[in-house]
Amino acid sequence: MKKLLVIITALVMAAAVSANLFAAGDSLNLSVSVDNDTPGRDEEITLTVSLDSNPGLIYLGFDFEFDTAALKFVSLENGNTFDSRGLLFDYKQSSDKSNPRGMFNFYDSSQNLTNTGTLLTIKFKVLDTAAFNDTDIKFNVNENYNYNLKSLTVDTIDAVTLTVSCDHAAAALTPAKNADCTNGGNTAYWYCATCGKFFSDSNNTVGSEIEENSWVTPALGHDLINHPEVPATCQSEGTIEYWSCSKCSDNFSDSEGKTEVDDLIIPVADHTHDRYEYNDTEHWSVCKDCGNEISGTRAAHDNSAVTPGKEPTCTEPGFSEEKSCSVCGKVVEPAATISATGHSMTKIDAKAATCTEDGNKEYYECQVCSELYWDEQGSKPITDSTYIIGKLGHNMTEYPEVKPTCSVAGNSAYWHCSRCDKYFSDAMGNTEIAKDSWVISATGEHVDADGEWETDPYSHWHTCGCGTEFDKASHSGGEANCKNPAVCETCGKSYGSVDPDNHAGNTYLVGEKEATCTEKGYTGDTYCSDCNTKLQDGTEIAMLAHTESDWMTGDSEHWKECTVCHKDIDGTRGAHNKDLTVPGQAPTCTEPGFSEAKKCSVCDKIVEASNQVPATGHSMTFTDAKAATCTEYGNSAYYYCSNCSKYFSDGAGNNEIAANSWVINKLPHNYQNGYCTVCGAAEPKDNYPQAYIYLNDSFHGIVGLAGAMVPQPHIQDAVGTYRDAQYEWHVCSVCGYVFGKTEIANEEVIITEPEEIVIEEPVQSGDSDEDSSADSAQDVTVSEPNPVTSVTVGAGSLLAAIAGLTLMALRKRSK
Repeated sequence: MKKLLVIITALVMAAAVSANLFAAGDSLNLSVSVDNDTPGRDEEITLTVSLDSNPGLIYLGFDFEFDTAALKFVSLENGNTFDSRGLLFDYKQSSDKSNPRGMFNFYDSSQNLTNTGTLLTIKFKVLDTAAFNDTDIKFNVNENYNYNLKSLTVDTIDAVTLTVSCDHAAAALTPAKNADCTNGGNTAYWYCATCGKFFSDSNNTVGSEIEENSWVTPALGHDLINHPEVPATCQSEGTIEYWSCSKCSDNFSDSEGKTEVDDLIIPVADHTHDRYEYNDTEHWSVCKDCGNEISGTRAAHDNSAVTPGKEPTCTEPGFSEEKSCSVCGKVVEPAATISATGHSMTKIDAKAATCTEDGNKEYYECQVCSELYWDEQGSKPITDSTYIIGKLGHNMTEYPEVKPTCSVAGNSAYWHCSRCDKYFSDAMGNTEIAKDSWVISATGEHVDADGEWETDPYSHWHTCGCGTEFDKASHSGGEANCKNPAVCETCGKSYGSVDPDNHAGNTYLVGEKEATCTEKGYTGDTYCSDCNTKLQDGTEIAMLAHTESDWMTGDSEHWKECTVCHKDIDGTRGAHNKDLTVPGQAPTCTEPGFSEAKKCSVCDKIVEASNQVPATGHSMTFTDAKAATCTEYGNSAYYYCSNCSKYFSDGAGNNEIAANSWVINKLPHNYQNGYCTVCGAAEPKDNYPQAYIYLNDSFHGIVGLAGAMVPQPHIQDAVGTYRDAQYEWHVCSVCGYVFGKTEIANEEVIITEPEEIVIEEPVQSGDSDEDSSADSAQDVTVSEPNPVTSVTVGAGSLLAAIAGLTLMALRKRSK
């Protein structure tokens, strides 16, 4: 039975695919009804599915959907439309508890069945935790076909809507309550704790249901009257500002009636001091409000406030200190006047100004007040600095430094002032020096003014300014070579002749040749780069070993060749063996499939395969070449195979290329006068070096002109595809980041004899000779139902598969 169910499931899957291959047939009309659309919790309901119109069918697949939080599936029973032998349904085996599936399958019928009537009755129970609201049950026909394998159009089936109801037995009364100034009230209402609804009467009917808080009556609010503040005085009490309510008679300290207040009285105020009154011996405080003496404030004067006296000056009198009361300010001991003293003058005689000191006119200075006056009586004060005659400053002549020679004295730099006839070592006249202190005696030693050597072919010397030669000596040091004579280590001049045997410079090679796997090499002869003299003979380099290739194969034998010279590697050519057994594999675009094969253990070539299925061939899409511009990327022409997801430069699929290798970068802008002559783009003000940033698996970003982010596609490097034991990936030749990383699939396909078909992984059916042209024109992707994985087959192959599977099912059942 399990095998039969698998076969039927495969048949149903094939039939579903066939819906895309044939025109739709006549319509099926079904209706759904329920015996109670307002059930309560823990109640059962029955759903009836009726087939009202049936042009004829042999297969009908169905499922139904419901909310498992509200309903529980109880049972499903066949109606009176079809014989129950064709009904296949098992809720316990369904993978989705909220979406049970079943089918009517009469595959062995000799004709269409056109029965109508009750198709199914399905029972549900409302859960005791179901929400009190609407819930839907939907019946779906997900696949069907008639005896000719044509699908029938199914009219839309409306969902059945249930409303889970409550008897409100737990409803409780909240009595009515009147509102006052500050508290709201309410009308009477009932609340059902079971369903959480509210009602306006004790019958708790749908018509009396009300919204939450609709029973609330608002507070009445205060009717407030303002009473301004009456200040207290030193004679009587006052009242604070307050508001009184004419409804409830409460008093409040605010105009909104939020803060209730009981005590309104402001106590009698204290006297407020205004001033002191006094007599000769005592003083007392007087109240500002009532004008009376404040009790307890009368006291005697303290005489402790002292105002300091002032000494007399030459022109103004002084006075002694004064004493008064510190409380009321009455003067008790007045100050006495002290007469002015008069000036005490000293005469300052006139003085002429010098180079470094100010002079002055004649004037008088008082020794008492230090004030200055033009006259001895002190009637003409000096108010500015006009009595001062400013210093004259030096009148300098500069004498520059003169260096001494071997026979003539020199001098250091100095300056002479013609006004004061003094000598100085600086132009500002800050440091005075003695006359002739600047003299520098003659050195008595010869000196070469420019310090350069004079030479002849044999010696070098210096010449003094007096004409005398000194420090004369022969050239020495240095080393001559085959190109240049020696250079004197003292004066730096060349002398003597070249040394033809001293080859101290660079060298070069003549006749150099690299060794290969077919020819010997030669190191080359060594020559002097300066004089081209041969210095040393070269030596022979032995031939290199061959570089072995991977195994190369033919139909009957294998071998390795040198990857450089392409000659066979000795001892590698041999016949294939059949030592390894390879499990089955599905055909690819370029490789055939097979159920089992023998593989050579040396070169891994498949040398023998059973039940071969031809390679599928590529399914190419061509993309034409497009030239790049300064605003858009271009591309070279390329082909893409939708079967193997690879890219090729040719339509035959012989030359695979890397993804995005066809991309042609944008052309540079042709900027003239600040704008591109092609696209009109403005020339950027700043140019920054490009930096690459990984954006995603397809693009990297270029941070380029003025910091703008320019996305560009990854371009596979020359290696192509990198692999390890688990993954394969590519590396972008531009930004260097990894992209396209995928896990390596390890799938196995087993093809057995047709009568015992087991599908473990996707396979591609072979096509018959008659249908090969039709198959290449139209492909169909099968993706449902589970558990069979998606398979891509040709339309002709699909029909053949359906027929074969049907015959197998009948043969199995007859056994």
